Amino acid sequence: MIKKFKYTLIFSLCCLFVITGCSNNNKNKDKVITSNDENIESSTYVVKRTADMLLDTSNDSEMYEESSYVAIVTVESIVDSDNYSYINNEYVLPYTHGKMKILKVLKGDLKENTTVDFYRSGGTLTTEKYYEGLSELEKVKFNSVRANIKELSKAKNIKVAYEDDIDVILGKPYLVYLKDDKYYSGEKNSYVIFGMQGGLREIQTVQNIGVKLLSEVKVLNNFTKKWETLDKIVK
Repeated sequence: MIKKFKYTLIFSLCCLFVITGCSNNNKNKDKVITSNDENIESSTYVVKRTADMLLDTSNDSEMYEESSYVAIVTVESIVDSDNYSYINNEYVLPYTHGKMKILKVLKGDLKENTTVDFYRSGGTLTTEKYYEGLSELEKVKFNSVRANIKELSKAKNIKVAYEDDIDVILGKPYLVYLKDDKYYSGEKNSYVIFGMQGGLREIQTVQNIGVKLLSEVKVLNNFTKKWETLDKIVK
C-alpha cells in the first residue's frame, strides 16, 4: 500500500524561522531564486518546516520498496523553484525543479545516460511569489509575523526548508529514490525525488560507475553522516 506523507506548517509568532544574512542590493528582484543559487544578493528569510512522514526515510528497505525507481545521477542544472502545480492548477508547497543525468539504474526502467527533469520539496522564491501561494488564513498569520520581525519585513526572498534536510547541489552525484511526477508538471521523463534527506544521498565518486561493483561505491548516510557501501543499501 502506498504510504502518504503529511506535512505540518510551523507558522506562528513562535515558529521556527531562521535568518540568513545577505547583501541588501538586489539585482534580480523578479527572479525566482533557487535554494543553492550563488547569485542571491538580497536578504533571504528561511522558513523551517517539519515533515511528519509515515514512511521511515532512514530505513533503506522501506525507501527501496516505496520507490518506483532508484538510480545514481548527477545534477546537471537547477532550473528554478516554484509553488504551483501545473497538473492540478493550484498552489502547492514550494519545490525545486532541475535536470539530472541518469548514470546507473538500480531499480525501474529508466534509461542510462539520458537527462531527465526532477522535482523536490523545498526551494527559494521571491517573497511576493511565496505570499501568493498561501491560503487566506496563512496570509493573515504571515502578515502578523512580518509586522513583528524586522528581518522578515525586509526580506526579498523566502527559502522554505525542512528540518535536517539537505539542499540539492549543482554538479554533485547522488543516489536518488524516485517516483513518476504526477504532482508538479506531469511531463514525460519527469520524476519526484521523495523522502527528504533519505531520498537524496551523495555519492563519493562516480568515476567508472558503470563497471564498479556495488561494494565499491560509497554513499553518504545523511542521518549518521557516515559513508556506507551501496551493496549494504540496495539489496
